[in-house]
Amino acid sequence: MQDCQHLLHERPFLNGQREQFTLPEDEIARRVAEKLEWVGLPGIEQKKPAELSGGMKKRVGLARGIATDPEVILYDEPTTGLDPVNTKRIGNLILSLRDRMHCTSLVVTHDMTTVFQVADRIAFIYDRRIQAIGTADEMRRSANPRVRGFIEGDPSPFED
Repeated sequence: MQDCQHLLHERPFLNGQREQFTLPEDEIARRVAEKLEWVGLPGIEQKKPAELSGGMKKRVGLARGIATDPEVILYDEPTTGLDPVNTKRIGNLILSLRDRMHCTSLVVTHDMTTVFQVADRIAFIYDRRIQAIGTADEMRRSANPRVRGFIEGDPSPFED
C-alpha cells in the first residue's frame, strides 16, 4: 500500500510543483509538510490512505490543491458525505486558507450550513440561471420563493 507521502507526490501534486517551480526534492518535501500542516494534518506523510478518515482524505486533497499557492481555489461540494463535525472543520479550513493565502475561494455546494459559514457573497442558481445574489443576511431575508424554499428545505417552489 502507498503511504501519504507517496499519495501527495503522485503526478498531480508533484508535477504541479515541478512544472510551476524549479525546486530541489528537499524543498518539495518541506512544502508538502507545510501544506499538510495548513490543513491540520501535520506529520501524516507516512500514513497509508486506508488509515485516513473521509475528512482527512478531503484535507489531503486540499493540500494537493494548494501546493502551488493558487490565487483562486474552487471547492466543489467540499462537505459531501461528511458528518457535521467534519463539515464545520472543512468550513473553518476554507476560511483559514482564505485568510492565510489571501486568495479567492469559490465554493459550489448544496450545504446551506457551509454556505452561511464561509460565504461573503452568495449566488443562488436554479435552472442554469442566477436567481439571486447577495450576502448571507440578504439571502436569508430573500422574498424569492425558490431561494426561501431552498434555504428552508421546502420543495413546493420547485414543483412544476
